[in-house]
Amino acid sequence: MPILREYQQLQEQSKSLREQLISFENREDFKRESAFNRLKTLMADYNESALDVIKLVNTEKASASLRLYVRSE
Repeated sequence: MPILREYQQLQEQSKSLREQLISFENREDFKRESAFNRLKTLMADYNESALDVIKLVNTEKASASLRLYVRSE
């Protein structure tokens, strides 16, 4: 096969793969899994457990609710 034709085929394959990647990146299930994976990485980086994160989120949520309650009075 002439080298130019082989190069063109590789370009076509590359374009197809790019389109598939973009399609994946736009899927909601991929976005959720990717976000969860980033969270797991951050948890490992900071040596925190899922329970630690839940406690933190619940504390912040409770604090925000308390601020809203105090403002409304």
